Amino acid sequence: MIEYLAGYIDADGYLGLAPVTRPDRPRYLYPQLQVGGIVRSPLDALQKEFGGTIHPKMDRRKTEQQMFLWHLSGKARLEPVLQALLPYLLVKQSQARLLLRYFRECYRPQATWPRLTQTERERREVYKQLLSRLKQGDIARQQRGGR
Repeated sequence: MIEYLAGYIDADGYLGLAPVTRPDRPRYLYPQLQVGGIVRSPLDALQKEFGGTIHPKMDRRKTEQQMFLWHLSGKARLEPVLQALLPYLLVKQSQARLLLRYFRECYRPQATWPRLTQTERERREVYKQLLSRLKQGDIARQQRGGR
């Protein structure tokens, strides 16, 4: 089952550091994994296997059909999931490895932006940019038909 779920994440998932901005706090980066789809059953399988939440979302870009989004975030929840999926990921394996490295090298629990040094903030931004570049490279490889 985990191989199937890894394939589903490879095809329809997002893995990265999402910027979060709230009126009462400075911007910070939050590690997350999201998978969206029109068919809910694979997302239910992800939730059963790894936890996380599922919520409805309208797909306005294509068919305006009801869409569902599975979401898992934070180091405590995400790190063991990435470790379990890593051997089976093909497209997103490099992103998963980089995010695991981010956890080892940069992550501090409850470290919001005012408590981080300028160097820590810059380092986290570098990881966000690297993840974005990897995603772009993975998409290009997929379009060419390679791994």
